[in-house]
Amino acid sequence: MKLAAYDALIERLERLALASPTSYRTRVALLAAFGYLMVGLALLIGLALLATAAGVLFLGGKAVHGAAVFKIAFVLAALGGALAWSVLRGVWLRFPRVDGIALVRTEAPDLFAEVENLRRAVGSPPVHRIVITPEFNAALAQRPRLGLFGWYENQLVLGLPLLRRMDVAQARSVIAHELGHLRGEHGRFGAWIHRLR
Repeated sequence: MKLAAYDALIERLERLALASPTSYRTRVALLAAFGYLMVGLALLIGLALLATAAGVLFLGGKAVHGAAVFKIAFVLAALGGALAWSVLRGVWLRFPRVDGIALVRTEAPDLFAEVENLRRAVGSPPVHRIVITPEFNAALAQRPRLGLFGWYENQLVLGLPLLRRMDVAQARSVIAHELGHLRGEHGRFGAWIHRLR
């Protein structure tokens, strides 16, 4: 796609999203569901080819010359195995944890207690890990433990240079802001679509 055509597509989609947000979200969700369906279908085809290869060996070995049966079974197994393996490798992505110093609750009990209090006040899911980094930044990173299938580990990332330049009230505010990104209604759909890219 040429840059001008891409820009025109983006402009058209932005207009659609502004004119009818519900319709736009529905279309995007259907497109994502279609993608999941295609991945599942490809996996089923691969597994069906493997099952067919096993069936050819089991049933066909008695009725037809052995060499022909083995050739057919080998081709089916190779195609099915390659397809199934490719699909599984594509959906079972490994997402690394955030680099930095992972704090343990006993090392910083006050920080963990404050994060838990803020989390409850904001209404966000639990934070599984707090990581200190050398960057001047704060972020909340979600790492899917099961690739595209989710089960997210929520990691609160706090840059030490940023923490050193804030007082306690400012740090609470920044942490609460980051926790707000996890709240159910706050961009969950957008975050899901972004992760699918």
